[in-house]
Amino acid sequence: DRASTITVAHALVEQNHTVGVGAIQPGSELTITDAVIRDTDSPVGARGFGLVADERATVTARRVRIASSYTDGVSAQHEATLTIEDAVVAGTLPSSAATGVSGNGLDANQATLRATRVRVEGNAGAGVLATNGARAEIAECVVRGTSPTPETPVERQRGFGVVATSGATLGVSATTIEDNTRTGVHAEGEGTTFTLTDSAVLATRPGANGEGGLGTTVIQRARLVATRTLENQ
Repeated sequence: DRASTITVAHALVEQNHTVGVGAIQPGSELTITDAVIRDTDSPVGARGFGLVADERATVTARRVRIASSYTDGVSAQHEATLTIEDAVVAGTLPSSAATGVSGNGLDANQATLRATRVRVEGNAGAGVLATNGARAEIAECVVRGTSPTPETPVERQRGFGVVATSGATLGVSATTIEDNTRTGVHAEGEGTTFTLTDSAVLATRPGANGEGGLGTTVIQRARLVATRTLENQ
C-alpha cells in the first residue's frame, strides 16, 4: 500500500486490458518517455485507458504516442496531476456504445492536467474534456477530427473539440481546434471558466441530424473569455 516511483523509457505497451500505463496511489510518481501505448482493450461494459493518473498520483509523459484506447486516451482523476508534452493521442473509442460512454482524447476529472504540444486527433466524444472542478492547461496543441460517438442516439452524440463543464477551469492557448463535430469549443455549467487565447477554431462540422457546426457554445452560466482568437465556422 505504499507509494511508488517508476520510470519507463523506450517502451512499447500494447494489447493490455483496462489500463495501459498508470499511477494509482496517493504519492505515487510515474515518468514515461519515448514510448508507445496502444490497443488498450476494454472488457465488456468496462473501460480501457491508455495513460492514467488517479488518486493524487503524479504522471509525467514526454514524447509518447497513445492510440486506440477505450473511454480515455489520457485520464487524470481524483486530485491527480498529469503532465503530457510532445505527444500524440489518437483514435480513442467509446467503451460502450449502448451507454454512450465517450472515447475522449484527454480527460481531466477532479484533477490537474497540463498538455503542451500534443496532437489530439481522431477521437470519439471529445478531444479534450475538463469536468467536475478540474484544472487544465492546453498549450500549443492541435485538437482535430473528433467524431460523434457511434451507434448512440443522435441527441447523445457529441464529437466536440474542447469541453469544460461542471465547474472546471480550462485555459487553452496557441492551439488549433479544427474539423470537429457539432461544436469546436464548449463551456457548460455554473462555475465553469474557459479561457481561449491566441487560438483558432475552424471548420466545425454539423452533427448527423444537421444541427451544430458551431465554433463556440456557452450554456448554463458558464464563462468563456476569448482573446486574439480566429473562429471560422
